[in-house]
Amino acid sequence: MLGWLAWATSLPGCALTYLVLFANGMSATPVRIGAGGVFGLALLPSAGLLLSGAGAWAGYRDDALLAALAIHGMPLLAACAAWYALSFECMRLRRGDRLPPPERIGFQPDGTAPRLRFELHQAATEPVDGWPRMTHPRMEDWVSVQPEVLARNADLVSSWAVGPQEGGCYQVGLRFTAEAVERMNRRGLRRRLAVLIDDELLLAPHLFGEIAEQMHLNGVFDRGEAVRLAGGLIQGQSPQAAPSR
Repeated sequence: MLGWLAWATSLPGCALTYLVLFANGMSATPVRIGAGGVFGLALLPSAGLLLSGAGAWAGYRDDALLAALAIHGMPLLAACAAWYALSFECMRLRRGDRLPPPERIGFQPDGTAPRLRFELHQAATEPVDGWPRMTHPRMEDWVSVQPEVLARNADLVSSWAVGPQEGGCYQVGLRFTAEAVERMNRRGLRRRLAVLIDDELLLAPHLFGEIAEQMHLNGVFDRGEAVRLAGGLIQGQSPQAAPSR
């Protein structure tokens, strides 16, 4: 009886635990489960674990230890695996709780000249005749940069710094004019772009489709670098109030 009861409690409990953890991990916006949720998810596997131990002890007293372990071994292992997964999830959530909510610092034109010269070029991983080869200390490869400029500072409507993301890094967001977006997509861009700041390569992001109105530069920026970059690309340096996302 204990064997069937252990199977009936531990296996559905483990299945529920793994299902919730998998759905939460695959979600674009993971939910913090919290102590109550962890207790609820672990309740059924815990019951199976206790019943498995009781059944094994009863089998030992009846000189049938091997038979008892064969009956209860699977629920025991499943319950231990569920506890391991829950412990890992708790550590991940605790680490995420230490991150402050993302802040957004936006910049709009005010008529002054930009402090940093921004250029967006088409790029290629392989060497191309007439395209200079460039790299950056943060990059692991070299790219060939087309001399023709796709977009400049004048093609930017606004820019902003957002962060911190996971790992403490910040992003820099750019919004292009509709004319610039149409012009860039009309040229049939390849798979890679090159972002130049003051004639030096900053990033070489991969392109997976048409350029949208907004673009995020996902470099390894700290807060100071992201704010300086976002504030220096457009005509103006005055931060504008913008909601946190």
